[in-house]
Parts: sequence; C-alpha cells; structure tokens
Amino acid sequence: MNICHASFKACLLFLCLYLCSCSGIAKEADAIGVYTPKDYINNFDTVQLKVGGVYNRRVYDKNRRLVKAMDGRWSFSGGVLKLHSFYMNLDDDLLRFPESVADSRYYIQTYFRKVNGLESFCIGHDLDKNCYTKVR
Repeated sequence: MNICHASFKACLLFLCLYLCSCSGIAKEADAIGVYTPKDYINNFDTVQLKVGGVYNRRVYDKNRRLVKAMDGRWSFSGGVLKLHSFYMNLDDDLLRFPESVADSRYYIQTYFRKVNGLESFCIGHDLDKNCYTKVR
C-alpha cells in the first residue's frame, strides 16, 4: 500500500508541476488586437478587440468600399472567445448580396488559438475555414 501511495503522490506532484508550468493557455490580454480573415476573396473584414470588452468591426466589399461599420461586445474565458451581435461573414459576395451585412444577430462562441505562432479564431462550421488572424 505504501508503494501505491508514494506513486500516487509522485503522479500528483508531476501533474501539479506540469499544469503550473504551462504558458500556452491564452489570456484575455492575448486576444486584444486587430484581426482580418485569412483567405477571403469576396470581401475584406477587420475586427478589433479592444480593452473593456468592446469590438469595432469594418466590412468592405471586394472593391474595398465600406459596407458595414459597427461596434459590439466581446468576452473571453478559458480560451473561449464570445462575440455578441456579430455579423457571420462567411466570405459573402457583398456586391451581389449587399443586404447580408444587415444580419448581426449572431452570438459566436469559438476557441481562441495560436496557429503557426499567430493568434486566431474561426467562425462558421469548419474549424479551419472562416478564420481571422491577428495582424497587430
């Protein structure tokens, strides 16, 4: 029984040291910045996450004409980014369907992550599509 107890203590100590040394867990401060979509061709979009839980959003059509400017709320907890009143831009063709930018009723909850050393988050149905990467 002493051997099992000692092994359990050693495992517990190792687990505590491992968890305390992890620096890869994102913090809210890591999320603050300006993000743009990675592979969009039909429009251009910027999302600026600001201190205090406010975001600024600017959406442009493919001719770089501003078609939507808005502010919203965001929050961050445990690596999960939540965006309130968010236009779900899935690379919409805003020249053909300009009315789609009026729909800002979405509440997005997504994982904030680092990909190739860059902070990013993805919206939509596929984890590797409709991704926004931090540019500053």
